[in-house]
Parts: sequence; structure tokens; C-alpha cells
Amino acid sequence: MMFKELKIADLFSILNAVFGFGGIVYLFTTGLNSLVFYFLYVSSIMDGADGIAANRFGKSPFGKDLDSLADSISFGVFPAAILAYYDSALIIPSIIFVVTSILRLARFNVVESKNFIGYPTIASALLVTSLMRLNFDSIMILVITILLSYLMISDFEYLKIRDRLSLFVLGVVILSCFVIDEAVYALLCLTVIYLMSPFPLEVIRWWERRKLEKLLSKRE
Repeated sequence: MMFKELKIADLFSILNAVFGFGGIVYLFTTGLNSLVFYFLYVSSIMDGADGIAANRFGKSPFGKDLDSLADSISFGVFPAAILAYYDSALIIPSIIFVVTSILRLARFNVVESKNFIGYPTIASALLVTSLMRLNFDSIMILVITILLSYLMISDFEYLKIRDRLSLFVLGVVILSCFVIDEAVYALLCLTVIYLMSPFPLEVIRWWERRKLEKLLSKRE
């Protein structure tokens, strides 16, 4: 049986998917309230735990695929369902969000890179759901959802956060969102800062290329 091949990391991936699906069921049976977002926070914690467990105890042959499948439920379908429920005008953007999330995760499984290519799906999910929990205007959420959908499938490089301090701070902020509503603002700020992080480097690279082109043209 394939259960014999499961590692501890895979169990966290399964819990990630369970809480993601549970959040969708809860949303459509009780309506949109703070508890809906708690399901997403638990899924994000499970996603982080599966990475830590994989590094420490190893991963199964299908661990990476299982992780991405779980992420597609919790950070693709689940946030999109919240979007559609939040405002019917967001149904089309929610579909686009699901499609680009799946594409982003599929690329992650086949492209080897030291950094993330495209804005991570989990960060997109946390950002857009933070806007809804804070009751932002639907027009702004629509625009940001489209932007996130583009960035997820873009070629921009996002640094993989590996240092323990940054991961600890992020974990504390997410846990704080369970008990302090204002902590959602901190989570929103962190995801926006991360969203913008590649662009200063891109500007520097563009400026260096331009200087090099001018230098070469002068030599000619």
C-alpha cells in the first residue's frame, strides 16, 4: 500500500489539503466570517511544517507533487471561493486566480531554481484574503487579484525565505491573526513588501544593462 511510503512531511501536506477543503465547506455552509480565514491560516502553517519536516526527515517520491496538489486546494481554490462569495463581481477574477495558481504550482514542480519563479501561491492567497478580511473595496480587490494572477505566472524571481528569523516572524504574525484582528494589517504589509521585492533589483539590472550598451556603442 502506498501509505507505507508516506513521510511525516506528507502528513502535513494532507492536513494542508484537509483544512483547505474544510474551509470551503465551512464557507458555503455558514457564510463568510473570521473562522473561514482561520482555516487558511492553519493550512499555511501546515504548508510551512511540511517543508521543515521534509528537510529534517526526508520526503517521499511523490512528496513534491502531493505538496503542490494540497497547495492548489488551500491557496488556489479556497481563496478563489472566498473571492466569489465576497462579491459576485469577483467571480471572473476568482476563476483567473485558480487557473494561474495551478499553472504556477505546475511550473514549480518541473522547473528547478534556487529562487521562486513568479510570486508564490501561498503569498498570493494570504495577501488577497487579508484584503477581504479587512473589508477592502471590491474594485481594489479585483485589481489586486488580477495583478497577483499575472505575477504568479510571471518570470520575476522571488527569494526563497530560508533564514529562521524571517520564518519565525512570519509564523508569529500568522498565529497572531487568530486572536488579534489588527495583526492582519501586519500580514498584509509583509506580503506586499515581498510582492515588491524583485523590482528594485530589476531596476538595477536594467540600469547596468543600459550602461553596458552605451559603453559598447561608444567603443564601436
